[in-house]
Amino acid sequence: MRILVTGGAGYIGCTLVANLLQNGYQVRVLDALMFGGEGLLGVYHCPSFELKVGDVRSPIHVERALSNVDAVVHLAALVGDPPCKVNPSLTETINYEGTCRVYEAARRAGIRRFVFVSTCSNYGIQEQPADENSPLHPVSLYAETKIHAEEYILGHTDSQMTTTVVRLATAFGLAPRMRFNLLVSQLSREAFLTHRVSVYGSDAWRPYIHVTDIARALGILIEASAELIHGEVFNIGTENVQKADLVNMIRKWIPDLIVEHIGQVTDPRNYRVSFEKFNRRFNFVPAKSVDMGVAEVFCSLDKGVFANPLDPKFDIWLDEAKLMRVDEPAERLRWLA
Repeated sequence: MRILVTGGAGYIGCTLVANLLQNGYQVRVLDALMFGGEGLLGVYHCPSFELKVGDVRSPIHVERALSNVDAVVHLAALVGDPPCKVNPSLTETINYEGTCRVYEAARRAGIRRFVFVSTCSNYGIQEQPADENSPLHPVSLYAETKIHAEEYILGHTDSQMTTTVVRLATAFGLAPRMRFNLLVSQLSREAFLTHRVSVYGSDAWRPYIHVTDIARALGILIEASAELIHGEVFNIGTENVQKADLVNMIRKWIPDLIVEHIGQVTDPRNYRVSFEKFNRRFNFVPAKSVDMGVAEVFCSLDKGVFANPLDPKFDIWLDEAKLMRVDEPAERLRWLA
């Protein structure tokens, strides 16, 4: 079975690719390598791995990547509010138009299974734990584009291709293509380096999931029978944690931690999510807690795993110049051709 992973060089993608290869699948990645492809170096020489450098905005690249593929996991996107704010037009063309293009091309190619990776950020602000039927309240362009893509996919499903939408909780944990601009790792790194953290809206709730548990969950959806997943939406996550509780987890490692509570909230999201539907249907038990994710970051930094943990490559929103340059698709697509 050959699986195409779009965006497979990213934080979640490279972890998923390694997991799929370990489980005996043939894996092809389609990725524009906007932020590099170093996360795939560990699998690059695997005979079951193939990299197609290409852009989901290009019909030609998408069609070539889908040749002789059995299933698609669509991860390719600009992820998170900061990079999406830098270039809204690019966000729309990748997150929405690119998703629609990949989905329609997969239907034409006779692909048997399509998993679209969306986000729990779609829930935005909720008073009660949100399940898959809860109203969506996007408070960012990122969430808006994901919701529009969900609506398109769920509105065009048919019996020919098993289609599933997953809404992922906020990811954490170490990965070959590391990101430190996600809250658990961001605060842990800040605390390790400075013994101080700045917290916006400490009472706000967020759902979380370790990146390796994401890979396990997506693997389940690739193998599950069609009647269990076709046309379904699943929330996938581990636990809901308030920012104040996250700070307390970090304080175990830095007892003299100085916490600056900032009243002005730049990110208004405040929501909890129910993962019961997915967990019960597939007997899924996440393996790694948020507390364990904090420990991973502290131990890796203490051992010097990252020569420069402040390298901008770990904080993708800092590369604003790159995000602006690729706004003109013609130039980028010629370079990738």
